[in-house]
Amino acid sequence: MTYQEFMERGHFDLKEILAVVYGNLVSDAPKGMDAKLPAPPLLMVDRVLSITKNNRQGTIVAEQDIRLDAWYFQCHLPGDPVQPGCLCVDAVWQLLGFYCLWRGALGQAGRWAAARSSSAARSGPTTRWCAMKSTSSASST
Repeated sequence: MTYQEFMERGHFDLKEILAVVYGNLVSDAPKGMDAKLPAPPLLMVDRVLSITKNNRQGTIVAEQDIRLDAWYFQCHLPGDPVQPGCLCVDAVWQLLGFYCLWRGALGQAGRWAAARSSSAARSGPTTRWCAMKSTSSASST
């Protein structure tokens, strides 16, 4: 899909999400569009059902298929399958990064996926990067 089609798209299926993971969803990506999501099994999103914007606000609604043979059920409370809360938080950060990319944030975008490995990184540069880049992208158009 083209960059313009990506920016206008209101939903994404698993095949498209995986294309973001491997950096080949957009055929004419602008310079600096290097954001990627983590690859499975760390990918916590199977589809984006809805993604919208309204001025400086917006929403993203996504799903993950829960599989009883998922890797985390094998090691987190064996015999009592509970998804670790940290993976739920990680799903939110993955969606935040995807939303920023969809809104036109460019630059060292791969950092939002890598930064999810520590809570210190989550509370700092990742959020500021999204806000700064989204603001500067919006003001340059």
